[in-house]
Amino acid sequence: MDYRPIKPASGPHPNAHLARDSNLIEKALEFQLVGQIMARLLLRGHRSEVLHSVCDRDGYDIVIEAKGIVRHIQLKAIVQGGKRANVSLPVGLGRKRSGCAVVMGWDQNVIQPVGFHFFGGLPGQPLPDLGAKITNHTRGKKKPRSEHGNIGLGKFIRQADSIC
Repeated sequence: MDYRPIKPASGPHPNAHLARDSNLIEKALEFQLVGQIMARLLLRGHRSEVLHSVCDRDGYDIVIEAKGIVRHIQLKAIVQGGKRANVSLPVGLGRKRSGCAVVMGWDQNVIQPVGFHFFGGLPGQPLPDLGAKITNHTRGKKKPRSEHGNIGLGKFIRQADSIC
C-alpha cells in the first residue's frame, strides 16, 4: 500500500472569486459579529447601542455602548487557514477611549466567522501601544502609511467577551 500523503489540488480555491468582493464580505462578517455581541449582552440583561461608521477614517468601523462602556472597534477579517501574520491598525484608534480591534477569522466556504481575536485594553483604558513599526499601503506603490501601525496577530487574544 502507498501511504504517501495526497497532494492538494492545484489551482485557486473554488471560492477565490470572493477576493474581489472583500468589502461585502467584511460587512457580512461585521453584521454577524454585531449580532453575536448583542445577543450575548441581552442574555446578560444588558441593552446595547450600535453605531456604524460610514468610513473608518478615524480608526474604527463600529461603536458599541453597553453598561456605560463605549468601545470604538476596528474590524479586520482574515480567511481561515490564511498566512497573514499581522494587521494594520490606525493610530487614531489609540486616541479613542476604550478603542480596540477585533480580528475575525472566517470560513470562505460559508462566509461565517470561525473565531474572534481581541486587541485592546480594559474598558476605559487606551489601546495598547502600536509600536514603531509602520505599515505600507497594500495597493499601488506600497508607500508607508504613517498613520497606521503594524501589529502581529500574536498580540491579539482569543476572547470575544472582552469587547463589551
